[in-house]
Amino acid sequence: DSDISTWNGQIFYLEFAGEEYLSYNGLLTIEDINVPAFEAPSELAGQEEAIITDLVTRLQEFFAGSGVVFTSEKPDTCLGFSTIYIGGNDSAFAVYSKLLGLAEKVDVGNTDRTDIAFVFADRIAQEYRQSDLFTSKLFETIAHEVGHLLGYEHHKTVTDQSLLSSVAQEVGGN
Repeated sequence: DSDISTWNGQIFYLEFAGEEYLSYNGLLTIEDINVPAFEAPSELAGQEEAIITDLVTRLQEFFAGSGVVFTSEKPDTCLGFSTIYIGGNDSAFAVYSKLLGLAEKVDVGNTDRTDIAFVFADRIAQEYRQSDLFTSKLFETIAHEVGHLLGYEHHKTVTDQSLLSSVAQEVGGN
């Protein structure tokens, strides 16, 4: 859907503090997912707040003019908002694929303004060890999963084998 007017006012809450007992209700259902608080890899230890501020700024710039808003402060609960949980690894989904990020769905038309996604910062740190690559890949993965929650899907190829391929950024994949 090329009409992005449905994005206007969409809030994305970037949750870095960690959360327990989450449920993923996408192409399959997985319950009791625990996402630990975001920790920068060892070479960036102690720089978490600077990384978070940079990510929010970069996302606001990247999506400028779209009507989408990003925040690392939890919005008022009476407002509908989508949540991106950032931290930990993909162990809850390991049986399906190695993942950098995963959205609940491809939300064409942005009809669900309270959907969720996960970005696995520990997996990104493991795959992209250099500090400059880590922050860039973290930004790219967040933007990728936001895209799914706004309705963008992957161009399918014959090599897409994972059950979660349509809503995930897999290690070494799209």
